[in-house]
Amino acid sequence: PPPCHRTAYRHPDRRSARAEEQLRQSYKMDAVGQLTGGIAHDFNNLLTAIRGNLALVDLEADNTKKQDKLNGATQAATRATDLVNRLLSFSRKQPGAKASADICQVIADVRTILRASLDPKVELKANSERLEWRAAVDPVHIEQVVLNLCINARDALPPTGGRIEITAETMQQKQQAEDPLSHRMRLPGDYVVIRVKDTGHGIPDELRSRIFEAFFTTKEAGKGTGLGLAMAHSIVSEAGGWMEFDSALGQGTEFRLYLPRCTRAPAGASTAATRPSTTSLKAGSAEGCILIVDDEASVRSIAVHMLKYLGYRVMEAGDGEEALEVIRQTTTPIDAIMMDVYMPKLSGRDTFKALRQSGCETPVIVCSGFSVEQDEFANLSGGRNGPIEVIQKPYSMDRLATAIARAVESGHSALVA
Repeated sequence: PPPCHRTAYRHPDRRSARAEEQLRQSYKMDAVGQLTGGIAHDFNNLLTAIRGNLALVDLEADNTKKQDKLNGATQAATRATDLVNRLLSFSRKQPGAKASADICQVIADVRTILRASLDPKVELKANSERLEWRAAVDPVHIEQVVLNLCINARDALPPTGGRIEITAETMQQKQQAEDPLSHRMRLPGDYVVIRVKDTGHGIPDELRSRIFEAFFTTKEAGKGTGLGLAMAHSIVSEAGGWMEFDSALGQGTEFRLYLPRCTRAPAGASTAATRPSTTSLKAGSAEGCILIVDDEASVRSIAVHMLKYLGYRVMEAGDGEEALEVIRQTTTPIDAIMMDVYMPKLSGRDTFKALRQSGCETPVIVCSGFSVEQDEFANLSGGRNGPIEVIQKPYSMDRLATAIARAVESGHSALVA
């Protein structure tokens, strides 16, 4: 090569070896994501059985000490549910349907994940004040960014411990300015700012211009891919924001994420506050016949016992093929069908599609340990009617009762119409 390019020249074999190593690392990261999703799915099935049994015992418990223990077990299962759902969200490859993030909720979710992985000597601080603004960014993506920054901060701390701080605030960009990292223009407007600060070893001056380069890492072999900060910078830039950082050797580093304010109204508020508590559910007050379709016998049994307690007549099927056979042979009108998504022989998706193609418009509640989009099943319906609801395992008894009641009611309303 010409002399002026010698410093940039690398032997083809070295480039090839580096590319192969990067590819292996990429596959490893993909495998970790798949493993996380699979674990979350199986764990959610177990939690469904645990929470379901606790709810059923809770309905009959009259001893105060026994009740306290049940409450403690229920709270622990609820915390486990929250943790596994955070892992499940982190393993997703597709962005969420709505690019609007509650940054305080994102920080709370990251804190939940980190709490289980940080050394007790590390102090973790996260602000809990609510922000008036939401950020115009996918919540799953920004959660990955913040979590990655926190993991980098953890790795930068000394063995004796240290502190990681995650805070959020709002700010207004008054004037247009050029971003020195991306060379894009920082536009005037409202922004949500996330700060991740540590008391680690800091970033040397000679490395600061390279930290956002893909595949550049200062970590030991096998401990870093060099993609985390490059991914973070790309996600923030695509959202219309930018990143900044300050660092001092021996004192620590602070990263700042500037995310545009989301100007449209957020999706409808959760109805969790209006759902009945377990203790307010009346035994035998419900009417209708429900078909439960799930290949996990323990999970199916929980749903059956819960619905029978509420007063429903219940039919069961262990997979999609058995469910279609039950529907063909029964003479009893089925008011709603609750089915798992991932099943042997015939998946929930294929079963739902077959139902709609056969003309069956019975309301369907889709239930899974994975994150499932309601729009996906709406598309599978082929334009045919039939109310759909999606609930994620592990569900509480009041969540199940609300979903079933809504499905049954909507099915009856359709018949009257």
